[in-house]
Amino acid sequence: MSGVEQLERANRLLREVVNMCAIGDTDENCSDPSWAGLIREAKNHLGIRIVGELVQPKRNNNIVLRCGSMSYPCAVVVQADPFILVSVDADMMWLHHEPQNFEVLCEAVAPAVLERCMQRLP
Repeated sequence: MSGVEQLERANRLLREVVNMCAIGDTDENCSDPSWAGLIREAKNHLGIRIVGELVQPKRNNNIVLRCGSMSYPCAVVVQADPFILVSVDADMMWLHHEPQNFEVLCEAVAPAVLERCMQRLP
């Protein structure tokens, strides 16, 4: 492959990464699997969250997911825009947080957990 062809391929893949991040697509759908890590890193950096992800507050901010005296270490993303989180047990919902303040612990919770959490949506 010539230098020009390599540059064209890199530009095409970069456009694909940007587009996938913009629409919140999953990294597994990238045409080049070696770019999956880059897509995951870009989504995390941009604060792009996908429904079904298990997230926790980033350590460098003062966010605590709590309800009264109880705090929750993590939550499930049930809606990306507006950003809505629900506790894993679906007993609490948070509406007023910014997605870039959270990091992904797990890219997909079990379907039964997501279904239970989605029932909290109004």
